[in-house]
Amino acid sequence: MAQKHYSWQDGLPTGPDVTLIRKRWPDLKVGQRIEYQEIAELLGIEIGTSRWQTVTDAWRKRELDGGRVIKCIPGKAFVVATAEQIIDDTYSTLKHISRAARRQRIHLSTVKVADAQTKAVVDHQARLMHAVEQDAKAKRQLALPSTAVQSMPKINRVV
Repeated sequence: MAQKHYSWQDGLPTGPDVTLIRKRWPDLKVGQRIEYQEIAELLGIEIGTSRWQTVTDAWRKRELDGGRVIKCIPGKAFVVATAEQIIDDTYSTLKHISRAARRQRIHLSTVKVADAQTKAVVDHQARLMHAVEQDAKAKRQLALPSTAVQSMPKINRVV
């Protein structure tokens, strides 16, 4: 059977590779770890390439549709996230949102406008970004503290 060639514009489909990964690990459990190297060997692709990124993103999206969040341990492995790991991401996500809104608001403040209509749009968007920034800051302070278990201090009793 002749191998089908795809143009760069069409791209190479990720479905067959995602199916291979899902057949190899059909019943992922919370906390399960899958090494990058195992996936690379299964698919015959190099870790870190754009193909690697495309296929693993598609696989993680398919798993998310199935109710599993796959997190990365950069450069090493994928892990099926626990509820605590997912919850712990909320604070940093709110911080990211706040910073992105601030950066866009600063960019908007540098725009030189020629007409009143454009100035109105810039002012409106700047107010929106300011509101998002302030709301994200306030919500970040309300986010629940980390649920990660920390070791309890030991108390030595002197008798």
